[in-house]
Formats: sequence, structure tokens, C-alpha cells
Amino acid sequence: MSSGRWKVWAALICFLGFTPTVHAAAPTGKELLAWCTAKDRSEEWLMHGVRQRLRAWIQGLGRNEELKGVVCLPPDLTEEEAIALFVRTMRTIGKSSPVADEHAERVWQAVLGMAFRCA
Repeated sequence: MSSGRWKVWAALICFLGFTPTVHAAAPTGKELLAWCTAKDRSEEWLMHGVRQRLRAWIQGLGRNEELKGVVCLPPDLTEEEAIALFVRTMRTIGKSSPVADEHAERVWQAVLGMAFRCA
């Protein structure tokens, strides 16, 4: 594994410790990656309510009191931009990484949190 990949993986693991736990039935990061990269996202997204989850997760991350001053999401961040960032990051760390098996919400928040750390 390249040193860049290790740095991303290590940062994700550290950031996961700051995100709240979610219900056990939640999808994994690996499943979210599959939904985000599906050829026909409309059917996948409708079936699993992915768009609503992502929107709620972005809003939740912005309101998380524990992360105030740590994560500064841009006010104009679109879902598509966040999805593209998530897909790039997950492809960098790889689906075989233990991070990919974490709850999707925690992985999603970790990716956004790393990308938009406060200065």
C-alpha cells in the first residue's frame, strides 16, 4: 500500500472516532460506494433512500456540536460534489480496507470531515 493510501486510511480511522454511532442495521461504506457508483443510480437510490440519507448526513455533520471548529462544510456544497469526493476517497483507500466495513454514515462523515477541516 502506498504511503498516501496509508495516510488517508489512518486519517479516516482517527476521524471515525469523532463521529457518533448509528443503528446496527445501517449500510456499510462499501454498500454506499456501490450505490454511488451504480450505473442506474435512480433505481438504486429510490430503493434504498440514498439521496435522503446523504442530505440528512450532510446536514447532521454541519450541526454536530462535537465537530464545531473541526469540520467546516462549505455552505454551497452540493450532494453531487460530496458524492464525487466520497467515491474518490473510497477508491483511494480500497474496498478491502476495514474502513469500508464501517457504518456508511460514519465513513461519509469522516470523508467530508477530512476534506473540509477548519483552518
